[in-house]
Amino acid sequence: LDLLYRSVLHDAMHNSAECPPEPACHEGTRDLALSELRAWSQDGRRGVSLLWLYGSAGMGKSAVAQNFAENCEKVGTSFFF
Repeated sequence: LDLLYRSVLHDAMHNSAECPPEPACHEGTRDLALSELRAWSQDGRRGVSLLWLYGSAGMGKSAVAQNFAENCEKVGTSFFF
């Protein structure tokens, strides 16, 4: 575990103090996307453990990802840049 710990980019974690101001979803927005992400994360039958969140610039991908990561009880991996 020590080897893995030394290989982690701690400044790139979802809750790092080095992150720029957190993107945020306005109250009542992106609810469908967040609901679908929660359902995907809790579905034990899914065949993959990676989800690609994509869209045009300014669509709110970072805000949705940040909100989702903060609300997960168990975050496996997150990387923000």
